[in-house]
Amino acid sequence: PPLRGSSLLQQLRLQHCSFSTIPSLAALRALTLLDVSHNALSDVAFARALPALETFVFAHNAVQDVDATLLVVRSLPRLKSLDPW
Repeated sequence: PPLRGSSLLQQLRLQHCSFSTIPSLAALRALTLLDVSHNALSDVAFARALPALETFVFAHNAVQDVDATLLVVRSLPRLKSLDPW
């Protein structure tokens, strides 16, 4: 289900949640910080929907496709800080 009333949310920390996937975060248009570290994510494609993202932490996951990950990271126009592995 969508995160209702969350369009102004700026920071979201989902560390150590055992997530293997992340649902659509497209409603979080103002999100500037996302920390999904210490989960079981195999890709970070979900981040493409976050144009305001400045800080992205996804260390300690199961991400292995470096090329696909770089494509996602390069698609984030405001990204300033990255912690991928």
